[in-house]
Formats: sequence, structure tokens, C-alpha cells
Amino acid sequence: MTYFPFDSQHCELHFGSTSLDDTELDLNFWRQKDYFQNSTVKDEYEFPYIDMKKFMPSNEWKTDGEDEIHVPAPRRM
Repeated sequence: MTYFPFDSQHCELHFGSTSLDDTELDLNFWRQKDYFQNSTVKDEYEFPYIDMKKFMPSNEWKTDGEDEIHVPAPRRM
């Protein structure tokens, strides 16, 4: 935060369930234009649409029913 607002942060969100495994959990991502249509933060960040058709699970490891997706949300300057 030293060079705010010109710095960058790395944030990770982990979605999972303590009672369901990955075969019982269905995550649906929203589109930014529908969600932020009347929001004040819509001009501050660029939230990308996530196309889950290209998602490929790792063959090396698997967590407890969690899938990881890294999506940058760059701040508009």
C-alpha cells in the first residue's frame, strides 16, 4: 500500500464447501455489465467475465472440493 493508488495487490478467493464435495457444488459466475449497471464501483475496476468452458482441473493435486481460478481485476487509472 506504499504507492496507493498506483500499487497493485494480489488477492485470492477460495470457494468451497465444508459439507459438499466438488461433484455437488455448482458455481455460476456473473457478468459485470449486469451486476454493476447501477453501481458506483463499476468505473473503478475492470471485472472480467469468466468463461468456465476453458477451465481444466489440475492433474497434480486436488483440494477439499475447491477449484482455483485466478482472475485479475485491474484498476482503471
